[in-house]
Amino acid sequence: MLDPGLDRQNYSSCPIYSSIEYDLSTIYIEYIGNIDITFVNCLCPVNNPLYVENAFCSNESIFSNSSGVHSYVKVGSIMVSDMKEPCTFDRVILASADGPIKDNTSYLGIHDLLAYGFELLWYRAMCRECESSNGACSLEKNEIRCRHYCYEDAPLSKRGLLYK
Repeated sequence: MLDPGLDRQNYSSCPIYSSIEYDLSTIYIEYIGNIDITFVNCLCPVNNPLYVENAFCSNESIFSNSSGVHSYVKVGSIMVSDMKEPCTFDRVILASADGPIKDNTSYLGIHDLLAYGFELLWYRAMCRECESSNGACSLEKNEIRCRHYCYEDAPLSKRGLLYK
């Protein structure tokens, strides 16, 4: 899945939506095999090896009284302890871990990763009935499988063992 604001051919295009704004897991869709791309805005230039300068995608509305917003991006999540002052978190965008990670030290390389999109597993939406009956749901060769297992009610300590 690709954010509609990203254009593979246009490096100044920017993602519109933050992945954390929409919790698709509530409708049984999973994000598997994805990595976070974190966007940060700062009032001053920041010299931090974790941050890659991003001249295109700043959200200047958070610093409405400032003319010089510096935007940065990082492959992966940012810990609160990694945030530099005066910087604010802007958004997180998902990208596929299978995407073309050629260069995560330049915005052009990170843009290629973002433009590859991210992966959603839809089959979980089909598992509701299976899981409501205590089944184990899985995707095997493009088919959804629901398995039910028998569980013994008696604990192991109460069961007799036969030796031959």
